[in-house]
Amino acid sequence: MDLTVLKSVCKQLNEQEYTEKLPIVPLSNNFENNKHKEEAPIVERRDLENLTNFVEIWTDQLEIEDVTEQFKDSDFTDLLEFEESNCLWNLGFFYVKVNRRCSPLECLGLLEKIPFEQFCTPGTYQISYATLTHLFGEGSEELVIRLMVLGDFFKYWILVNPYKKMQKTNENTKLILSGMGNLYVVISPGYFENCIELVKSVELTNKKQIRSGQMLLY
Repeated sequence: MDLTVLKSVCKQLNEQEYTEKLPIVPLSNNFENNKHKEEAPIVERRDLENLTNFVEIWTDQLEIEDVTEQFKDSDFTDLLEFEESNCLWNLGFFYVKVNRRCSPLECLGLLEKIPFEQFCTPGTYQISYATLTHLFGEGSEELVIRLMVLGDFFKYWILVNPYKKMQKTNENTKLILSGMGNLYVVISPGYFENCIELVKSVELTNKKQIRSGQMLLY
């Protein structure tokens, strides 16, 4: 397919209007209610800022050229193995690296405060890149991609990355599709709540075991 035609198709797809309710982020606690605000999920600014800070601390953005040089200087012969070993996600235009020391429970606690499930495209369990950039605001494009990768790292959702999925597709075509914002994540309904319940259950069991051990000591 001609690249000009492909660009045109991608542009039309991106300009399609969805009926999904975009999130409302109040600038303060006192905001004027209207019909749209009543229908749309409301997210606290503080929760967004806490998650933003967490993502910025535990993920990094790396240039393709830098990772390529590191791979050449390493003992690895397979790039995919090198990426997996170093927690690297190739997004086509750059890499995202996740710090392995990142706390999965802390990450879950921050994600759980934001009603991501309400932001899915109608009829699907998919949350689009465009919706997340709207949620986090202007200039959040790179942060949103890092967040999408971080959630995928812990398997709190599945990142669908066109650049990696279309392995037999022409390089230029993959870059065009990636650059048009075709990233999205797939989330299971109630998943965060189930994880939180499991964590609380484990904590309760641990406390009971500790009490039982203390009673035996006496």
